[in-house]
Amino acid sequence: SAAFIASLSVADLLFCAFNLPFSASRFLHGSWAHGERLCWVVAAGRYFNVGISLLSITAITVNRYVLIVHPGAYERLYGRRSIIATVAFTWVLPAVVLIPTALGAWGRFGLEPQRLNCSIVPVEGKSAKAFLFVCAFVVPCLAIIVCYARIFWTVRKSRLQLASHQGEAAKRRKDEWRLTRMVLFIFCSFVACYLPITIVKVADPDVLYPSVHLVGYVLLYLSACVNPLIYGVTNQQYRQAYHSTLAPCFPCLLARRHGSSHYGSEENTPAKTMVS
Repeated sequence: SAAFIASLSVADLLFCAFNLPFSASRFLHGSWAHGERLCWVVAAGRYFNVGISLLSITAITVNRYVLIVHPGAYERLYGRRSIIATVAFTWVLPAVVLIPTALGAWGRFGLEPQRLNCSIVPVEGKSAKAFLFVCAFVVPCLAIIVCYARIFWTVRKSRLQLASHQGEAAKRRKDEWRLTRMVLFIFCSFVACYLPITIVKVADPDVLYPSVHLVGYVLLYLSACVNPLIYGVTNQQYRQAYHSTLAPCFPCLLARRHGSSHYGSEENTPAKTMVS
């Protein structure tokens, strides 16, 4: 799952580096001031990025599902080639799905007059928004929920077995569950950040309550920033990796680590990885 998490991180980085500055400019100026072509690029980039993020989360969830529910099939299903192919799929599929809109055959990317937001604008009453919402949001979310239901059921069933075994296998199983829990938090944060703006757009198409739309957009943009925090809060090994990376830049962190003799003794060391 390390490759899938890396792919999700790259998607978040691209969103923060490219989409957020233009969104901030739109809110500061109260309008779009960067031209029609750039509006097209920003709108297409946002939908493309959302697709990558949700498919990456789905891929990680399925990976955790196979590892925990069907561990015997994991090595066979997740070889190097299949992992590369899956990561490529999470990037190629959103681009393919957006081709009709990019060509203007099913709506078009442009500026929404009422919201002054670069998004999908209907053409002759046709828009891909409903299709994208169902196929690129609802369906993956349902798949993720089903996978986690099976994961929780399997973990609960095996909890007594884990309690009676203190060997390396039990420890590895606990590490797998920690990573799975982290991915669950990422999924919940994704839904919490993306669902409000979707509901607001449907419930208030005429923008009668602009402040509510603003809150929805802030949550939307927050989605790409919270994942690194979730990594650190829910997983000890990510905290250690952050510490090792940031300590040379912030000497106070290094001094804190030297002052804690038991740092990291309760969980795995950085040399031991929890990803497969």
